[in-house]
Amino acid sequence: MSVLLCPVCKQPLASDENQKRWGCENNHSFDRARQGYLNLLLSHKKKSKNPGDSQEMVIARQEFLNSDFYRPISDTLNQLVVEKLFQLPEGQKYLLDIGCGEGYYTQRLQDSLNDHLINHTLYGLDISKDAVLAAAKRSKAQALVQEKSSDDNQAKIEWLVASGIDMPIEANSIDIATCLFTRLMPESYQQVLKKDGLLVCVTTGEEHLIELRRYLYDEIKPSFFKPEKTLADHFELVSQQAVKYQNTLENQQQIQNLLLMTPHQWRTRADNREAVKALESLTVTVDAQISIFKTL
Repeated sequence: MSVLLCPVCKQPLASDENQKRWGCENNHSFDRARQGYLNLLLSHKKKSKNPGDSQEMVIARQEFLNSDFYRPISDTLNQLVVEKLFQLPEGQKYLLDIGCGEGYYTQRLQDSLNDHLINHTLYGLDISKDAVLAAAKRSKAQALVQEKSSDDNQAKIEWLVASGIDMPIEANSIDIATCLFTRLMPESYQQVLKKDGLLVCVTTGEEHLIELRRYLYDEIKPSFFKPEKTLADHFELVSQQAVKYQNTLENQQQIQNLLLMTPHQWRTRADNREAVKALESLTVTVDAQISIFKTL
């Protein structure tokens, strides 16, 4: 069963036997790209030719995340999601990673769900075609490494190019949605989640990358985002858990990859960024908060 909707008419989408073409009752059809993703972002819905992360940003993010610098965040997130799923009634579960980017967190969540033999479908959604393309390639590469055949019984991720504001997902169909370090869109999230559905947000804490920010800014202002304020009209906070540790950026390339992943790249002065380029390594604090919400 699929919970996908046609982005044109909002009718259910169904696939052919090979899951290569998807269509609705109004004869709108969408072909799966050879890399393995579905593009459900209509041209007139784009605010630019290539919305979302650019190819350069995707490459930097992928190289950085592949170093497992943020793996403790991923591990904690996966553990919390699995625990919540085991508390739900038996049966097929539907999960959605909103703003999945190049797929690092999504793929690791998928592996955890498969390891725990959870019957599920996981959708990874992002507005950036370059990011979703990289995510789909990640999945294919991992399948080859693990010698998984195309008819493997284990669930596979359904990668989607789509907008988080107007998601091609059936209303009240998702058990758990995740969003990591991305802009929150409460109304859209509430619409696709089941009435007892959960939203798991990962946001930055006050000391996140504080050592790097000291090089980039003349004055460090308190920066602690509270997602419960943004989500208050649509969600109730269930729990919060901090993930805080230190890790070392071991070379200049890793420092620049991290910088390109953050808004600091565009918010800071060129001379401060030049000071960062002189660093051979840098130990930084990773300060993240995982918040679990339920729909109101």
